[in-house]
Amino acid sequence: MTRRYVAACLAAVVAAGSMAGLAIAGTRYSADVPADPIPTYVIRAGAIRFGVGGPTLYTATDHSSVGIVSVAANAAGDLVVTTDFDSADETLISAIVEEDFQISVKRTLCGISGGGRMSTIRCTKPDGSQAKVNSSYFDISVDNVWFQTISVVTP
Repeated sequence: MTRRYVAACLAAVVAAGSMAGLAIAGTRYSADVPADPIPTYVIRAGAIRFGVGGPTLYTATDHSSVGIVSVAANAAGDLVVTTDFDSADETLISAIVEEDFQISVKRTLCGISGGGRMSTIRCTKPDGSQAKVNSSYFDISVDNVWFQTISVVTP
C-alpha cells in the first residue's frame, strides 16, 4: 500500500463522515440538527453500615451522603433505602450497591432492586444463603455498602 492510497482512503472516510453528520475529531458536522438541551442529572449516594441493631447511614467528617432519606431493615432482613427521588420529574438511569472491603473479604455479595424512591438490597453468603443486614453476621462498626443512584430530570 502506498502512502498516497492510504491518504486517499482516509480523505474519503472523513468526507463521508462529515456529509453524514458524524463527529470527527470532536466536532459535529451538521447544520440541520438542533443542539440537544443539556440534561440535569441527580446523584444520590452514601455509605450504609449494618449489623446488630439495624442499618445506619454512615456520616462522619470523611463520609457524607446526599438524597438518602432513611435506611432500615425490612422483616425479611433486607436493607431498604428510601431517597428523595421524584417519580413525577425524574427518570432512573442507574442503581448500584458496592460492598466495602470488610464485606468483600467474607465473599458476601449484595445486590439492589428498585432504585427510584425505594431500593431493596439483599446480601448473600458464599453458601448461597441470605445474610440479613440486621444480624450478627455483620459488624456494624466496619461493615458497609456504598449506595448510588443516578437519575435525569425530565424536561
